[in-house]
Amino acid sequence: MRILLVRLSALGDLVVASGLLPVLRERWPEAEVDWLVESAGEALLAHEARIDRCIRLPAQGGTGNFLRTVRTLRSRHYDLAIDTHGLLKGAFWARVSGAPRRIGLGSREGSSALLTETVALDRGDPHFGSEYRRLADYLGSTPEAYHPRLVLGAEDRQEAREALGRTAQLPYAALCPFTTRPQKHWFRENWRELGEGLRAEGLQPVLLGGPGDAPESHRIQGELPWTDLTGRLSLRGSAAVLEGAAVAIGVDTGLTHMASVLGTPTLALFGATRPYLHLPHGASGKVLYQPLPCSPCRRKPTCGGAYTCMRLHTPESVLANARSLRTA
Repeated sequence: MRILLVRLSALGDLVVASGLLPVLRERWPEAEVDWLVESAGEALLAHEARIDRCIRLPAQGGTGNFLRTVRTLRSRHYDLAIDTHGLLKGAFWARVSGAPRRIGLGSREGSSALLTETVALDRGDPHFGSEYRRLADYLGSTPEAYHPRLVLGAEDRQEAREALGRTAQLPYAALCPFTTRPQKHWFRENWRELGEGLRAEGLQPVLLGGPGDAPESHRIQGELPWTDLTGRLSLRGSAAVLEGAAVAIGVDTGLTHMASVLGTPTLALFGATRPYLHLPHGASGKVLYQPLPCSPCRRKPTCGGAYTCMRLHTPESVLANARSLRTA
């Protein structure tokens, strides 16, 4: 039995999808499981022993790269391909793989035409990874087998220690403010007030994000004596910083999901989106979400840019929740 898992991108979704691996192992203990992923997400899977082979989709297009990828996939003779994107690009590669059985999760964009089976999503399920728990049941496994994880190495923790410098010796709070959609953002002045409140309670604020987030990171902290690691770490190095934090606080972004999977006490601030209301089993933390009649609007805000749902999270309330996590 050979299985191809197609989850190409979206770093947080890659971490959530990792919980499907023990599901497949429970259902088919002797199977070989490969994962097709884009280069940006490949680093997250580097130490994942539950994968037999990680196949990277080339960042550069072109006929040569396309044909090489097709040949690689076809040479594996897959029995089953699972597209967890639910989009045309994922279903396309499931079809190209040549697998006779092709299952799509929440298939959209007409992608079901390239698949042999589709599994509908349950938008009302509040659990972390609910779509994969639903898929586990469909495959004949148990939803309880779903267990996401992020495996780090000694080199990742060393990178984090070196970047943190003296902060590594202090209790610190990892802040994850950056997303790709404005309706998921919390507000600059709120982050600043929260950070200073954390410092007053003995926690050094540490800002995490990618290179493109650096300008906004500077605007958030100004001249405040925070630790700014935005754009200075590899993806796994950032994960190692999250792993060592006393608390992680973030919006609906990949780093926030990674923190909860790593077992760090995590506060997730949701509003326009609501990917889940309960953190992974055994995780410490809380989802802060106060629904409005328009919530969750996802990609179609109706508030004219006011983002009222995110304004309901005040710095005082977030700080109080962070305090309760530390004393629990």
